[in-house]
Amino acid sequence: MEILAIGVKINIDNGKIKVEKVKNSIKITYLGKTYETSKYNITRDYTYEFEIKSNKIYFSSGEIYLYNFNEIYNVDKIFSKAGLIFIGLNLSEEKVFSIKENSVYLLSKTSKIMVGGGKIETDFGSKLVNEKELAKDILLISDGILIRGDII
Repeated sequence: MEILAIGVKINIDNGKIKVEKVKNSIKITYLGKTYETSKYNITRDYTYEFEIKSNKIYFSSGEIYLYNFNEIYNVDKIFSKAGLIFIGLNLSEEKVFSIKENSVYLLSKTSKIMVGGGKIETDFGSKLVNEKELAKDILLISDGILIRGDII
């Protein structure tokens, strides 16, 4: 399993993960080691923690939303004229979520993501997206990180 952020890739097994956002930097701490990226534009500060055990996310603190990244990362949907709204699963209410193999999930502080007309909108703002940097643009505007299930 992996955690991905802009410029950061962390291979993980089981363990506690802390995500801390201060200004334009996200710090991800796993097994006592801190990984940092400073490419994020949104200046909202926050902290949340979760634990990975046996392909399940156990959420413990803060309010965070989970999305199926594969659905949002659909070029046809993003560049169509119609707008689609994705509502995130509030992990602070669910507490446990099973991670499926070959799936990618977006963890974000935004409660909804709208795509269409070549742009992405969240609670934090909107951005016209570049097809070549689509994943990066989604992470930037959602202020999020990705979790990728084991690939078999």
